[in-house]
Amino acid sequence: MKLYWKQAVSTVMIASSVVLAVSPAFADAAVPVPTVVASPTYSITDMTQAQVKNVLLEKTAGGWRIGSVIKLSNSSGAIVRIPDFELRAKAADGTSYTLQPSAANAKSISPQSNVELSYMTEIDAKNEISLTDLIWVDVNMNVYPKQETVLADAGIGSIVWKGSDAVIDDASLLSWGQSFTLPEITSSLTYSAVSLSTQFTEQKPTYVVQLKVNNSSSFTETVPDFTLSGKASGQSFVGKRVEQKPISVNPGESQYLYYTISTDAGIKPEAFYVLTPESFLKQGQTTPQSYYTGRIGFHLPTEDANAVSLPAYQMGTPITIDAVSQAVNPKLAVSLVRADWYENEGQSYKTVVANLKYMNNSDSPLPIPALGTELVNSSGTAYTGNVLPSTVKEVLPGMGVSVAYAFTMPISEQAERFNFKLQESQGESGFKASIAQLNVGVQQTVPNDTELNLYPYNVKLNSWALSMIIAQNASTKDYNYTYKLKTLMDINTTDNVVTEENNPKLLIELDNPAGERIAFKTLLLSGPDRIMSGNQTIYFTNGSSDQLESPLKLKIYETITTPIGEAKRLLASLTQ
Repeated sequence: MKLYWKQAVSTVMIASSVVLAVSPAFADAAVPVPTVVASPTYSITDMTQAQVKNVLLEKTAGGWRIGSVIKLSNSSGAIVRIPDFELRAKAADGTSYTLQPSAANAKSISPQSNVELSYMTEIDAKNEISLTDLIWVDVNMNVYPKQETVLADAGIGSIVWKGSDAVIDDASLLSWGQSFTLPEITSSLTYSAVSLSTQFTEQKPTYVVQLKVNNSSSFTETVPDFTLSGKASGQSFVGKRVEQKPISVNPGESQYLYYTISTDAGIKPEAFYVLTPESFLKQGQTTPQSYYTGRIGFHLPTEDANAVSLPAYQMGTPITIDAVSQAVNPKLAVSLVRADWYENEGQSYKTVVANLKYMNNSDSPLPIPALGTELVNSSGTAYTGNVLPSTVKEVLPGMGVSVAYAFTMPISEQAERFNFKLQESQGESGFKASIAQLNVGVQQTVPNDTELNLYPYNVKLNSWALSMIIAQNASTKDYNYTYKLKTLMDINTTDNVVTEENNPKLLIELDNPAGERIAFKTLLLSGPDRIMSGNQTIYFTNGSSDQLESPLKLKIYETITTPIGEAKRLLASLTQ
């Protein structure tokens, strides 16, 4: 069996994203923190007490590596030196292995303080080893034969970590979202898994796990150094925390931690383990050996967690942004005002266009947040939204701005409702984390002959008349056919927002009785060349017909220019 230990890079170039996560609200459920039994304390001297933090038993190319970190406390009011003792690991067959102290170990302990001491040994043995005890031994070399006294004997069978071979039984794994604390670390911080998403670097998946850390104490605490690994089919893939700088959590505060775990293509983790990094420095060397140990793991979210149980979102109502996030200024009200299906003529895909509205309730201009979006169907398939280019960069006081996102989907996608995710980018890592989720219905437009609704415009078509102009070319004697459309329109904006000049637009097409397009005209709704309320005369000079055809059908579309082409939505279909 091949075993892999892989370090996930913190920079993830996203090609696509598959959401396997639950909403932050799910992880906030009141779940009791499991009780972690602290290791017993053993008196080594009158003033020093020891606890076992962890034990490693790991296979190597030449045999086995045994390592341990112990916590040694000084209960006196004076500095004491580290006692002279040997630390031995006892195996089930009675064999005893002496561990060497790290060259980086402390030499003394301050009053009423503690230190962590690292020990390790490597043995050349091919047989299976099972450790049962960790023993502190005082060796008196001043007598012959030497005299050995056992200072303490700690049973360690239940906490031995077998490196990449370590497995936590399913029954011992925590549920997704269940709170936990870090064993053998004195801290009031509690953690819970909030969301899980899959993002791809080329063809290899990177799993992004979002943890929420809460500080229930009355003093500021720094998040200890730990990471997550993904366990899959006998393989362990060690991840990395995205935030490299120390993270301090104030009293009563919550923050998010993000971990990236890269696996091989086609491999999905079966569980996540919480790992603590340790190191050991051999005498005479300058580079320490690093390794991980763990005691806690948790399940992945269940399959039905993709269908987040949220009430149906009412278009235009304020969106509640995650309180921990700082991606959106509190003075900016955010709402989703439209989500409609569009067709891409002649293509094997279709498009959903969603309009976010930002309303500035402050007395100064505010920048438009750079948010990502996703639409996730009930089976967990996620479609990433591409923000449409805009020259508008800020929201003026008392006004709003409409930001449009285009989601490309296969023609086969038939979902009527989606989980709409608002996301923020996490520093330089390149991945996004959800800050809001909505249960959204995408609207299928029903054409209306008189009322044309395309956010933020309402166009009322009071009357129209189509005629043909026939002209003869003086030199060729050929006839040219030009169509003229006269309309009476009322054009109004339905919201106090700023939009782009070229999005949205009106497209008017003329179809012959065979359903073929013979002429078209694009009209702007903003800018100096926009159409106005009142009487309009529109000429179709690009006609493709060389004969008089009747009756003609007048089709009016809303068109949106997306990064991969023009998307259109039928608003009206009128017969001459």
